[in-house]
Amino acid sequence: MTAPVAMLGRMLDDVDVVSFDFFDTLVHRPSLYAPTSLFHLIDEAAVGEGLSIKEFPSVRIRGEAIARVRAQGHGVGDVTLPEIYREVGVLARFDEAETATLLGLELAAERRVIQMLPSGRALYGAAVDAGKRIAIVSDTYFSVEFLTELAERAGYVNIEWILASSVERATKAQGGLFDRLLERTGAPAGRVVHVGDDAYSDYRGALGRGLRAVLTSTPMQAWKRARSVPNRTTGARVLDDLLVSLASPSSRSETCDDTCDDTGLVPEVAVLYLGHALWLASQLVQSRIRTVYFFSRDGQIMKEFFDLVSRAAGLGIESRYLHVSRAALYPTVIFTSPETARRLFAHNWDHLPIAHALRRVGLEPDESQDALRAAGLRADAVLGAASRDRFESTLVRLWPLIERRNAAASECAIAYLEQEGVLTTEHSAFVDIGWHGTMQNAIVLLCRHLGIVKPVNGYYLGTFDQPVGADRSYRASGFLVDNDNPPDIRAIVRASPSVIELLHGADHGSVERYEPRDGRVAPVLADDADEREQHRRVIAPIQHAALARARAVLGGDRTLRASAPDPGMVARVGLGWLTKPTPAVAEALGSLRIASDVRGVSRSVTGVIEHGLEGAAGEMLPDGSRPMWPAGRRVLGGQ
Repeated sequence: MTAPVAMLGRMLDDVDVVSFDFFDTLVHRPSLYAPTSLFHLIDEAAVGEGLSIKEFPSVRIRGEAIARVRAQGHGVGDVTLPEIYREVGVLARFDEAETATLLGLELAAERRVIQMLPSGRALYGAAVDAGKRIAIVSDTYFSVEFLTELAERAGYVNIEWILASSVERATKAQGGLFDRLLERTGAPAGRVVHVGDDAYSDYRGALGRGLRAVLTSTPMQAWKRARSVPNRTTGARVLDDLLVSLASPSSRSETCDDTCDDTGLVPEVAVLYLGHALWLASQLVQSRIRTVYFFSRDGQIMKEFFDLVSRAAGLGIESRYLHVSRAALYPTVIFTSPETARRLFAHNWDHLPIAHALRRVGLEPDESQDALRAAGLRADAVLGAASRDRFESTLVRLWPLIERRNAAASECAIAYLEQEGVLTTEHSAFVDIGWHGTMQNAIVLLCRHLGIVKPVNGYYLGTFDQPVGADRSYRASGFLVDNDNPPDIRAIVRASPSVIELLHGADHGSVERYEPRDGRVAPVLADDADEREQHRRVIAPIQHAALARARAVLGGDRTLRASAPDPGMVARVGLGWLTKPTPAVAEALGSLRIASDVRGVSRSVTGVIEHGLEGAAGEMLPDGSRPMWPAGRRVLGGQ
């Protein structure tokens, strides 16, 4: 804050009046993420008064928007708080007394949260010490009397003029409120300096009327600007509270090891995990679903966060962890929808040697030679766009053999799903990281094949498109991106879906198949020592520290409402590092390995292990392939 104080100090000899913006200049709300976060406090207080409004923050925001439209229609420059609550009362269908109670709750909430801003106190002190006349000029719907009360409570006294846009019906942004200030003080514009935090209304607005101007800022505002997030509530109070803790200079988690501290990933990823859990909880409540299955492995950390939210909100929704994978479920698709299975095997395994693609359906190249020759294919050729259709025709010829090789695996998969309660008529939901929803579709196809009629909802972090051969009863929703929209968030997520998957990794291997064991059907998990060590060393510490942050913000006796947060804000805070990684983040995650396909070969997300940093400035690796995390590779290469 030294720079604004020094700048003001250089002007004080040449001015008579120092005008201050009020909110986020002289005072702030340190316990709130944004001004509209206050509406969550009003909501909670209203319940205590016997007034319940569904989604009150949204109603309050809408009421203000309607009031402003009416004011513009009447040529009035700004609105008052009673005018706003008149519209809120209409939307909520409250009588005058109930509406007045709500208005009073907002004033009471403001009194509780407003505090003196230390940087503002320093600026005010400099002006007072220089013997300057002081004014407060605020674009606000509050009355002058209420501003005076708040100023005195914060220790600002001897304010000669207080101008509020709600009273003057003119704003700083349009310049009219500065005109009023000059009229009241009688000072020439050049002898007045205005200090405020808004670049448009405080700085440009003042300069546009001939005043001098000093632009200031709060740590919270700087934190938001760095992440390109708007100054509004996320839509969920608990997530607002988490963001407040993250923006605080003392936000570093004591539970995080050196790797997490060095990267700074923990606070960002905590927002991603918790934001998705809150959205999921709101979706399940809205759909009245009482049982939810989390698909392994990405679902493990999702389930832990959801269970935290569910307990805090008292949802009573049963969550189960389901050991599934594409490799383990695809055998069932061979029997439930052969055409879908052939399309999956021919199209999803692009860029693989045909011999490898055949082994994934239980066949060896030697026993497939006749069918391959008939299609003009070789086992050592790479499956691609030019050969997909011919490979699919090869599968048709080999289909009876493929069915025999996969019959036992299909039966074991069905037995496992029956054992876990999936193949019933109960309305349930599936949760996974998403992208294409092939596992959910495999189960939907199986239910149809077995004559089981049940609604199945899929809830994902994001979906790019419908799965191959999607059944008409397939229903899925994505939080950050839904069917590859909206474009701005899609660009963030598609910067590296593989890195997002890694941060949702579990402490166990993927499911290869199922087998009878001790009277039950058990998943057979892949045993990859390097993968386990990677999770233990990098992923687990981040996940555990993020969980600790969530537990801290969900602690106490607070009553949690499962409200869906703004996906754009979650994406920009939780995944902003994906498109613009710091060197520490690129170093920590750039060497992580992941298999890009079913039983595929693991590769590092930046290609640094396989290719070093040769050509790191470009978009392609030396072998002609594209790195899974281009931004991370560029940073590792010093670009």
